[in-house]
Amino acid sequence: MSNCLWTCYIVDVESHTDMSRPGGNPDFSKYQFSTERVESCTAKLSVRIQPSLLAKLQEQENWQDFVREAIASKLSQT
Repeated sequence: MSNCLWTCYIVDVESHTDMSRPGGNPDFSKYQFSTERVESCTAKLSVRIQPSLLAKLQEQENWQDFVREAIASKLSQT
């Protein structure tokens, strides 16, 4: 016998209300996300750092790109 507890949910599809806007977004292309990158950033990286270092990083404008550029710069030096 397992210690796992399984719960099953039965969803009545016919009574389920859809919260989306009927007809979709007419100006989708106006609000579409775009980027100037040659290669998309789809890979994830998780790193553990000191909280003080994270605070300094997050003070940077667009800190995620700052980290990407720092990693790319360091790799190009090797």
